[in-house]
Amino acid sequence: EEYCKNNNNANATIKQPSAGVKEDNRKRRRTIKHLAYLQSIPWERGTLNQDHVLFWSDEEVERLLSGSKAYDDAMLIRRTVESTVALMSDFV
Repeated sequence: EEYCKNNNNANATIKQPSAGVKEDNRKRRRTIKHLAYLQSIPWERGTLNQDHVLFWSDEEVERLLSGSKAYDDAMLIRRTVESTVALMSDFV
């Protein structure tokens, strides 16, 4: 068990996975075709000092890009990702 350092509750603990679970995870990772690429993608806002229009709220897109040439591109990117996620959710 590890203590949570970033948690308000200093006594909270995180249970570590068993050796069997860790081995299953290792096996599963070896079968993912583009694992190195997927691991390089920032999955949350601000990771590695990166920001992207995909992480912005609709209000931020409107406020920051409305009326600019980048607005249509940003909206296309967001719609494309949204539809792709919906499509791929059946397979992942």
